[in-house]
Amino acid sequence: MRLPLCIAGSLMFTALLLGIAPANSYAKPPHKRTHTGLSYQLPTALDNQPNQQTADAFGWQIFTALNWPAQPGARGVPDKTKVIGEPGTVVWETWKAPNEVFYPDGSKPPSWETYGTPIPEQCEKSGSSTGNASPTVLSDTLVNRTSQAAGGSLTDQHGQIVHYQITFNRPVFDLIYENGYYNIAGQNAMSGPVNFAAGAGEMKAAWRILQPNEPEAVKRRFFRRKMYVYTPAMGQTPATCKYQEVALIGLHFNWKVTYPDNSTQWIMATFEQVDNVPPFKSSFEPGKNPGHLLPYSLFSKRCYKPGANCEYNQSTEQGRPVGTPTEAIRTVAIEADAKKLNPVWQKRFRQAVAGNPWQYYQMITTQYPSDPSQKPIGAPSPAYSANTTMETYVRQSSCLNCHYTARDINAKYSTDYSFMLAQACPQPLFPPSGGAQTSAVCTRQSSSQKP
Repeated sequence: MRLPLCIAGSLMFTALLLGIAPANSYAKPPHKRTHTGLSYQLPTALDNQPNQQTADAFGWQIFTALNWPAQPGARGVPDKTKVIGEPGTVVWETWKAPNEVFYPDGSKPPSWETYGTPIPEQCEKSGSSTGNASPTVLSDTLVNRTSQAAGGSLTDQHGQIVHYQITFNRPVFDLIYENGYYNIAGQNAMSGPVNFAAGAGEMKAAWRILQPNEPEAVKRRFFRRKMYVYTPAMGQTPATCKYQEVALIGLHFNWKVTYPDNSTQWIMATFEQVDNVPPFKSSFEPGKNPGHLLPYSLFSKRCYKPGANCEYNQSTEQGRPVGTPTEAIRTVAIEADAKKLNPVWQKRFRQAVAGNPWQYYQMITTQYPSDPSQKPIGAPSPAYSANTTMETYVRQSSCLNCHYTARDINAKYSTDYSFMLAQACPQPLFPPSGGAQTSAVCTRQSSSQKP
C-alpha cells in the first residue's frame, strides 16, 4: 500500500546497533573557548509571531542541542561539561532505534535505558555483538538501510551506496511502549489517533563510506564514525557487512513544539554537509562555485565539461549498474533565510572548538506550519524543501505534507506525523544467508516509511 501524499513513498528506516566507540579524530579544543549562542538546551516553543527566520533559528538550536556530546551512561542527556564539537557520542546517537523497539516476534522491548538489537548474520561474522548492558560510550553503530523515499538508492562518487539511520527520543518511545504499539496486537486495540506531546523528536541521518586514500583535507570536514555497514543484496551482489569509517552527509530532525496559542505542531529541520553537491541553478542543471576546490561527495565536476552528457539524479534502480555514481544536483534552492543564517552558526561552531566538523554543515531549511488554523497541514513554509541525500529524486518535496499521511500499521488512525508505528510486524528484519530480503525494516505491508 502506498501512502497518498508521500512523494511516491516514504523512506525505509535504518536500524541501530550501539557499542563502544573510538574518540573522534578531529582536533581537540583549546583550553579556553568561546561559544556564544551555543546551548545544549532544546528549544520547546516558537516565538509569539513565528516567521521563517525565527523558525530557521529554532532549527539551528535543535541541531546544536542534539549534536551536543552526550552524558556517558544516560540516553538522550547532554553532557553539560562539554560543548558541541568536542569528542564523544552526541545526544541523538543515544536515542532508540527502530529495531530496539519493533522486534520481529512482536515481543515487548526492553526499557529506555537498555541497549540491544538484532543484527544481521553477516555482521556477527564481522565481529560485532549485541548486549543488554548500557555502555558508557557509544558509536559502533550498524547502518543497514539503502533506499530513499522515492527513486531507490544513492551512489556516491566512489561507487559506494549511501546508508541511512534513524533514531527517536524518549517521548516517542514512551508512547509506543506504554500503549503496546510495538506490535500489531497493540495497534489492533487502538481506539483513536495518536498524539505525541511537545518535545517528541525523530532523527534521520545519511552516511557515505570514506575511502582510506581520501586526503585529510577532505575527511576533516565531516562528522565521522566507525560503523558496521550492512548492505542488502542488490541484483547479483550478495549482502555484506563491513566495519568501516563513514562520514555524515545529511541530517534531518522532526521536532514537536508549542505554538503561541498553546497548540502543538511539528517542525522539520534539514541539514547537509557543504561538500555534497554544487549550488542550485535549476532543477535540471547544476550551478557553479569557482571557490570550491575540493571534490563533491555526490557530483563529479567533469559534468561541467562540454559534451560530458551527465544524467542528473538517476538512481541505481533506474537501470544503472551497481557501483555507478549518481550525479546528484540540488533540485530546490536552499531557502533564503537559512542561507543568511548558515555562516552565522558555522562561525559559532568554528570559534567554539578548533577543527569543529559542524562548521562544515548547512541548513537547507526548517519547514513549519505558518498558519496552523489552515487545516489540515497549516500552510507549510517554505512550500517545498529537498535534502539531496534523502530526496535526491524528488523535485518538489514537502515534509509536512508527507508526514500528515502517517498512519498505524492498519492504516486506520493518524499517528501524528510519525511513520514509526507502521514498522510493527512479525517479519524478520534480516533474512538468513541466501534468503530474499523484502524489507530491511520490520513491516507487514509493502509501503515504505519516512521519518
